[in-house]
Amino acid sequence: MHAIEAHGVGKRFYLRHTGRHTVKAAALGLLRRRPPRAEFWALKGISFDVDAGITLGIIVANGAGKSTLLGILACTMRPTEGTLNVRGRVSSLLELGAGFHPDLTGEENIYLIGSILGLTRREIRAKFDSIVRFAELEEFIHTPVKHYSSGMYVRLGFAVAVEVNPDILLIDEVMAVGDESFKKKCLAKIAQFRDEGKTMLIVSHDLDTITRVSDRVLLLDAGRIVNVGEPGQVVDQYRSLGFVKEGAVVVREWGTREAVIIEEPVFGFAITRSDGTLCCGSNTAIDGVRIPAIEGTGTVRLRFDALPLLQGRYFFSFSLHTRDHRTNFHRIDNRFSVWVDCPRKAEGTINLNCTWDASR
Repeated sequence: MHAIEAHGVGKRFYLRHTGRHTVKAAALGLLRRRPPRAEFWALKGISFDVDAGITLGIIVANGAGKSTLLGILACTMRPTEGTLNVRGRVSSLLELGAGFHPDLTGEENIYLIGSILGLTRREIRAKFDSIVRFAELEEFIHTPVKHYSSGMYVRLGFAVAVEVNPDILLIDEVMAVGDESFKKKCLAKIAQFRDEGKTMLIVSHDLDTITRVSDRVLLLDAGRIVNVGEPGQVVDQYRSLGFVKEGAVVVREWGTREAVIIEEPVFGFAITRSDGTLCCGSNTAIDGVRIPAIEGTGTVRLRFDALPLLQGRYFFSFSLHTRDHRTNFHRIDNRFSVWVDCPRKAEGTINLNCTWDASR
Protein backbone atom coordinates (compact mmCIF):
# COMPACT_ATOMS: atom_id res chain seq x y z
CA MET A 1 0.00 0.00 0.00
CA HIS A 2 1.30 3.44 -0.92
CA ALA A 3 1.41 6.02 1.86
CA ILE A 4 2.21 8.77 -0.67
CA GLU A 5 1.40 8.88 -4.39
CA ALA A 6 2.42 11.80 -6.61
CA HIS A 7 1.42 11.90 -10.27
CA GLY A 8 2.58 14.72 -12.54
CA VAL A 9 2.74 17.25 -9.71
CA GLY A 10 3.74 20.75 -10.73
CA LYS A 11 3.76 24.09 -8.95
CA ARG A 12 3.77 27.40 -10.79
CA PHE A 13 4.54 30.83 -9.43
CA TYR A 14 4.30 34.22 -11.12
CA LEU A 15 7.16 36.69 -11.02
CA ARG A 16 6.75 40.40 -11.57
CA HIS A 17 9.44 43.07 -11.49
CA THR A 18 8.01 45.88 -9.39
CA GLY A 19 10.76 48.46 -9.79
CA ARG A 20 11.33 51.22 -7.24
CA HIS A 21 8.82 51.46 -4.37
CA THR A 22 8.06 55.20 -4.30
CA VAL A 23 4.84 57.19 -4.23
CA LYS A 24 5.61 58.59 -7.69
CA ALA A 25 6.26 55.12 -9.10
CA ALA A 26 3.00 53.86 -7.61
CA ALA A 27 1.02 56.77 -9.09
CA LEU A 28 2.54 56.28 -12.54
CA GLY A 29 1.87 52.56 -12.27
CA LEU A 30 -1.85 53.20 -11.99
CA LEU A 31 -1.77 54.95 -15.36
CA ARG A 32 0.17 52.26 -17.15
CA ARG A 33 -0.67 48.78 -18.21
CA ARG A 34 0.70 46.18 -15.84
CA PRO A 35 3.68 44.32 -17.31
CA PRO A 36 3.05 40.66 -18.08
CA ARG A 37 3.90 38.26 -15.29
CA ALA A 38 6.65 35.76 -15.89
CA GLU A 39 5.90 32.14 -15.10
CA PHE A 40 8.23 30.15 -12.90
CA TRP A 41 7.69 26.43 -12.36
CA ALA A 42 9.29 25.46 -9.06
CA LEU A 43 8.22 21.85 -9.69
CA LYS A 44 7.32 20.10 -12.92
CA GLY A 45 6.31 16.53 -13.71
CA ILE A 46 6.93 15.13 -10.22
CA SER A 47 5.80 11.49 -10.06
CA PHE A 48 6.80 8.98 -7.38
CA ASP A 49 5.28 6.80 -4.70
CA VAL A 50 6.33 5.81 -1.21
CA ASP A 51 5.18 2.52 0.32
CA ALA A 52 3.98 2.53 3.89
CA GLY A 53 6.86 1.90 6.28
CA ILE A 54 9.52 3.10 3.82
CA THR A 55 12.10 5.83 4.52
CA LEU A 56 12.65 8.03 1.47
CA GLY A 57 15.72 10.26 1.50
CA ILE A 58 15.60 13.43 -0.60
CA ILE A 59 18.70 15.20 -1.86
CA VAL A 60 18.56 18.37 -3.92
CA ALA A 61 21.27 19.35 -6.39
CA ASN A 62 20.71 23.11 -6.40
CA GLY A 63 18.03 23.82 -3.83
CA ALA A 64 15.33 24.75 -6.35
CA GLY A 65 12.06 23.02 -5.60
CA LYS A 66 12.87 21.50 -2.22
CA SER A 67 10.74 23.78 -0.05
CA THR A 68 7.89 23.67 -2.56
CA LEU A 69 7.88 19.87 -2.66
CA LEU A 70 7.92 19.60 1.13
CA GLY A 71 5.15 22.20 1.41
CA ILE A 72 2.97 20.19 -0.96
CA LEU A 73 3.72 16.93 0.87
CA ALA A 74 2.86 18.60 4.19
CA CYS A 75 -0.41 19.79 2.62
CA THR A 76 0.37 23.45 3.39
CA MET A 77 0.59 24.20 -0.33
CA ARG A 78 -1.59 23.07 -3.25
CA PRO A 79 -0.07 21.89 -6.53
CA THR A 80 -0.90 23.80 -9.72
CA GLU A 81 -1.24 20.55 -11.65
CA GLY A 82 -1.14 16.84 -11.00
CA THR A 83 -2.44 14.87 -8.05
CA LEU A 84 -1.05 14.01 -4.63
CA ASN A 85 -2.53 11.39 -2.32
CA VAL A 86 -1.28 11.20 1.28
CA ARG A 87 -2.70 8.51 3.56
CA GLY A 88 -2.36 8.99 7.31
CA ARG A 89 -1.51 11.68 9.84
CA VAL A 90 1.45 13.81 8.75
CA SER A 91 3.87 15.47 11.17
CA SER A 92 6.58 17.72 9.80
CA LEU A 93 9.69 19.53 10.91
CA LEU A 94 10.43 21.54 7.79
CA GLU A 95 12.39 24.48 9.13
CA LEU A 96 13.96 25.65 12.34
CA GLY A 97 11.27 26.64 14.81
CA ALA A 98 8.48 26.58 12.21
CA GLY A 99 5.19 27.49 13.92
CA PHE A 100 6.77 28.60 17.19
CA HIS A 101 5.58 31.88 18.66
CA PRO A 102 8.69 33.69 19.93
CA ASP A 103 6.94 35.34 22.88
CA LEU A 104 5.46 32.10 24.19
CA THR A 105 7.36 29.75 26.46
CA GLY A 106 8.51 26.31 25.41
CA GLU A 107 5.59 24.78 27.32
CA GLU A 108 3.06 27.06 25.62
CA ASN A 109 4.54 26.31 22.21
CA ILE A 110 4.24 22.57 22.82
CA TYR A 111 0.51 22.99 23.34
CA LEU A 112 0.28 25.34 20.35
CA ILE A 113 2.10 23.05 17.90
CA GLY A 114 0.43 19.96 19.31
CA SER A 115 -3.00 21.45 18.68
CA ILE A 116 -2.01 22.45 15.15
CA LEU A 117 -0.98 18.82 14.55
CA GLY A 118 -4.42 17.66 15.69
CA LEU A 119 -3.84 16.57 19.30
CA THR A 120 -6.26 17.32 22.12
CA ARG A 121 -5.03 19.02 25.29
CA ARG A 122 -5.38 15.71 27.13
CA GLU A 123 -3.17 13.98 24.53
CA ILE A 124 -0.59 16.77 24.72
CA ARG A 125 -0.59 16.65 28.50
CA ALA A 126 0.05 12.90 28.39
CA LYS A 127 3.03 13.38 26.07
CA PHE A 128 4.35 16.58 27.62
CA ASP A 129 6.99 15.08 29.94
CA SER A 130 8.43 12.81 27.27
CA ILE A 131 8.64 15.77 24.83
CA VAL A 132 10.53 17.91 27.35
CA ARG A 133 12.79 15.02 28.33
CA PHE A 134 13.66 14.18 24.72
CA ALA A 135 14.37 17.86 23.96
CA GLU A 136 16.55 18.13 27.10
CA LEU A 137 14.89 21.42 28.02
CA GLU A 138 13.72 20.78 31.58
CA GLU A 139 15.46 23.94 32.87
CA PHE A 140 14.22 26.19 30.05
CA ILE A 141 10.71 24.94 29.28
CA HIS A 142 9.14 27.98 30.98
CA THR A 143 11.41 30.44 29.12
CA PRO A 144 10.13 32.29 26.00
CA VAL A 145 11.56 30.51 22.95
CA LYS A 146 12.91 33.80 21.54
CA HIS A 147 15.71 33.32 24.05
CA TYR A 148 16.47 29.78 22.81
CA SER A 149 19.59 28.93 20.84
CA SER A 150 19.22 27.37 17.41
CA GLY A 151 20.04 23.97 18.91
CA MET A 152 17.30 24.33 21.55
CA TYR A 153 14.84 25.34 18.83
CA VAL A 154 15.47 22.28 16.73
CA ARG A 155 15.47 19.91 19.71
CA LEU A 156 12.06 21.14 20.79
CA GLY A 157 10.68 21.05 17.26
CA PHE A 158 11.93 17.52 16.64
CA ALA A 159 10.63 16.29 19.99
CA VAL A 160 7.11 17.60 19.30
CA ALA A 161 7.12 16.27 15.73
CA VAL A 162 8.03 12.71 16.72
CA GLU A 163 5.95 12.46 19.89
CA VAL A 164 2.62 13.13 18.15
CA ASN A 165 2.93 9.56 16.81
CA PRO A 166 2.39 10.37 13.11
CA ASP A 167 1.88 7.89 10.30
CA ILE A 168 4.13 9.99 8.05
CA LEU A 169 7.04 12.13 9.26
CA LEU A 170 8.68 14.83 7.12
CA ILE A 171 12.09 16.06 8.30
CA ASP A 172 14.19 18.79 6.69
CA GLU A 173 17.83 19.10 7.82
CA VAL A 174 16.91 18.43 11.45
CA MET A 175 20.36 17.02 12.18
CA ALA A 176 22.22 19.98 10.71
CA VAL A 177 21.90 21.76 14.07
CA GLY A 178 22.79 20.30 17.43
CA ASP A 179 25.55 18.33 19.06
CA GLU A 180 26.62 14.78 18.30
CA SER A 181 24.68 13.26 21.20
CA PHE A 182 21.41 14.79 19.99
CA LYS A 183 22.13 13.60 16.45
CA LYS A 184 22.49 10.07 17.81
CA LYS A 185 19.15 10.43 19.59
CA CYS A 186 17.53 11.54 16.33
CA LEU A 187 18.98 8.57 14.46
CA ALA A 188 17.83 6.21 17.21
CA LYS A 189 14.32 7.67 17.04
CA ILE A 190 14.32 7.31 13.26
CA ALA A 191 15.38 3.66 13.64
CA GLN A 192 12.54 3.15 16.13
CA PHE A 193 10.06 4.68 13.67
CA ARG A 194 11.31 2.34 10.95
CA ASP A 195 10.84 -0.66 13.25
CA GLU A 196 7.29 0.51 13.97
CA GLY A 197 6.51 0.66 10.26
CA LYS A 198 6.27 4.45 10.03
CA THR A 199 6.75 6.26 6.72
CA MET A 200 9.45 8.95 6.68
CA LEU A 201 10.74 11.48 4.18
CA ILE A 202 14.09 12.97 5.18
CA VAL A 203 15.85 15.85 3.44
CA SER A 204 19.52 16.31 4.24
CA HIS A 205 22.84 17.33 2.73
CA ASP A 206 24.50 14.85 5.08
CA LEU A 207 24.98 12.13 2.48
CA ASP A 208 26.22 9.58 5.02
CA THR A 209 23.04 9.97 7.06
CA ILE A 210 20.84 9.78 3.95
CA THR A 211 22.58 6.59 2.83
CA ARG A 212 22.32 4.95 6.25
CA VAL A 213 18.67 5.68 7.08
CA SER A 214 16.99 5.55 3.67
CA ASP A 215 15.44 2.63 1.84
CA ARG A 216 15.31 4.71 -1.35
CA VAL A 217 16.63 8.14 -2.32
CA LEU A 218 15.02 10.75 -4.57
CA LEU A 219 17.33 13.17 -6.40
CA LEU A 220 15.75 16.52 -7.28
CA ASP A 221 17.41 19.03 -9.60
CA ALA A 222 15.89 22.32 -10.78
CA GLY A 223 12.40 21.22 -9.74
CA ARG A 224 12.49 17.91 -11.60
CA ILE A 225 13.23 14.36 -10.52
CA VAL A 226 16.54 13.06 -11.81
CA ASN A 227 16.32 9.62 -10.26
CA VAL A 228 14.66 7.56 -7.54
CA GLY A 229 16.43 4.39 -6.49
CA GLU A 230 18.93 2.58 -4.30
CA PRO A 231 20.61 5.03 -1.87
CA GLY A 232 24.26 4.39 -2.74
CA GLN A 233 23.65 4.57 -6.49
CA VAL A 234 21.63 7.80 -6.31
CA VAL A 235 24.09 9.46 -3.91
CA ASP A 236 26.95 8.62 -6.29
CA GLN A 237 24.93 10.09 -9.16
CA TYR A 238 24.45 13.27 -7.12
CA ARG A 239 28.19 13.52 -6.64
CA SER A 240 28.79 13.04 -10.36
CA LEU A 241 26.66 16.08 -11.26
CA GLY A 242 29.53 18.41 -10.37
CA PHE A 243 32.57 18.95 -8.24
CA VAL A 244 30.93 18.03 -4.98
CA LYS A 245 33.18 18.66 -2.03
CA GLU A 246 32.66 16.53 1.07
CA GLY A 247 35.09 17.58 3.75
CA ALA A 248 38.55 16.93 2.35
CA VAL A 249 37.29 14.78 -0.55
CA VAL A 250 36.66 16.30 -3.98
CA VAL A 251 34.82 14.31 -6.66
CA ARG A 252 36.06 14.83 -10.21
CA GLU A 253 36.61 13.02 -13.48
CA TRP A 254 39.38 13.97 -15.87
CA GLY A 255 41.97 12.78 -18.37
CA THR A 256 42.66 12.86 -22.12
CA ARG A 257 40.17 10.00 -22.83
CA GLU A 258 42.58 8.63 -25.47
CA ALA A 259 42.51 5.07 -24.17
CA VAL A 260 41.94 3.27 -27.46
CA ILE A 261 45.26 1.63 -28.39
CA ILE A 262 47.83 1.70 -25.62
CA GLU A 263 51.03 -0.13 -24.97
CA GLU A 264 51.77 -1.28 -21.41
CA PRO A 265 48.83 0.51 -19.76
CA VAL A 266 48.59 0.69 -15.98
CA PHE A 267 45.26 0.45 -14.16
CA GLY A 268 45.20 1.79 -10.64
CA PHE A 269 42.90 2.38 -7.68
CA ALA A 270 42.85 4.20 -4.37
CA ILE A 271 40.62 4.13 -1.29
CA THR A 272 40.25 7.40 0.63
CA ARG A 273 38.38 8.10 3.86
CA SER A 274 35.91 10.98 3.94
CA ASP A 275 38.41 13.20 5.81
CA GLY A 276 40.89 12.85 2.93
CA THR A 277 43.07 10.17 4.52
CA LEU A 278 44.50 7.81 1.91
CA CYS A 279 43.86 4.29 3.18
CA CYS A 280 45.27 2.24 0.33
CA GLY A 281 46.40 2.63 -3.25
CA SER A 282 47.94 0.33 -5.82
CA ASN A 283 48.02 -0.47 -9.53
CA THR A 284 48.73 -3.30 -11.92
CA ALA A 285 52.41 -2.34 -12.20
CA ILE A 286 52.96 -2.39 -8.42
CA ASP A 287 51.14 -5.71 -8.10
CA GLY A 288 53.13 -7.29 -10.95
CA VAL A 289 50.24 -7.61 -13.40
CA ARG A 290 51.64 -6.85 -16.84
CA ILE A 291 49.24 -5.87 -19.61
CA PRO A 292 51.24 -5.65 -22.87
CA ALA A 293 48.63 -3.59 -24.72
CA ILE A 294 44.90 -2.87 -24.98
CA GLU A 295 42.94 -2.32 -28.14
CA GLY A 296 39.21 -2.03 -28.63
CA THR A 297 36.83 -3.26 -25.91
CA GLY A 298 37.85 -5.33 -22.92
CA THR A 299 37.40 -5.77 -19.19
CA VAL A 300 39.71 -5.34 -16.21
CA ARG A 301 38.38 -6.68 -12.93
CA LEU A 302 39.58 -5.70 -9.46
CA ARG A 303 38.54 -8.01 -6.63
CA PHE A 304 38.95 -7.61 -2.87
CA ASP A 305 38.61 -10.67 -0.65
CA ALA A 306 37.65 -8.37 2.22
CA LEU A 307 37.59 -4.70 3.20
CA PRO A 308 39.21 -4.62 6.67
CA LEU A 309 38.18 -1.03 7.35
CA LEU A 310 36.77 0.67 10.43
CA GLN A 311 33.32 2.24 10.31
CA GLY A 312 32.93 5.19 7.99
CA ARG A 313 32.47 6.28 4.39
CA TYR A 314 35.22 5.46 1.93
CA PHE A 315 35.70 6.72 -1.61
CA PHE A 316 37.12 4.78 -4.54
CA SER A 317 39.27 6.33 -7.26
CA PHE A 318 40.30 4.60 -10.49
CA SER A 319 42.86 5.50 -13.11
CA LEU A 320 44.27 4.51 -16.46
CA HIS A 321 47.69 5.95 -17.29
CA THR A 322 51.03 5.22 -18.87
CA ARG A 323 53.66 3.31 -16.96
CA ASP A 324 55.69 6.46 -16.32
CA HIS A 325 52.58 8.35 -15.08
CA ARG A 326 53.25 11.18 -17.53
CA THR A 327 49.96 10.71 -19.40
CA ASN A 328 46.63 10.22 -17.67
CA PHE A 329 44.09 8.79 -20.07
CA HIS A 330 41.22 8.64 -17.64
CA ARG A 331 41.00 9.28 -13.91
CA ILE A 332 37.94 9.12 -11.69
CA ASP A 333 38.67 10.65 -8.29
CA ASN A 334 36.42 9.69 -5.36
CA ARG A 335 33.57 8.96 -7.77
CA PHE A 336 32.20 5.86 -6.02
CA SER A 337 31.66 5.36 -2.32
CA VAL A 338 30.77 2.67 0.18
CA TRP A 339 29.65 2.84 3.79
CA VAL A 340 31.43 0.34 6.03
CA ASP A 341 29.76 -0.86 9.22
CA CYS A 342 32.19 -2.10 11.82
CA PRO A 343 31.35 -2.80 15.49
CA ARG A 344 34.98 -2.24 16.52
CA LYS A 345 35.71 1.30 17.78
CA ALA A 346 39.45 1.43 17.20
CA GLU A 347 41.38 4.46 15.95
CA GLY A 348 42.58 4.97 12.39
CA THR A 349 41.19 3.33 9.26
CA ILE A 350 42.16 -0.36 9.33
CA ASN A 351 40.23 -3.05 11.22
CA LEU A 352 43.34 -5.01 12.09
CA ASN A 353 42.59 -8.34 13.71
CA CYS A 354 44.71 -8.66 16.82
CA THR A 355 44.77 -10.53 20.14
CA TRP A 356 45.96 -9.44 23.55
CA ASP A 357 47.67 -11.71 26.03
CA ALA A 358 48.17 -10.38 29.55
CA SER A 359 48.66 -13.71 31.31
CA ARG A 360 51.71 -14.41 33.50
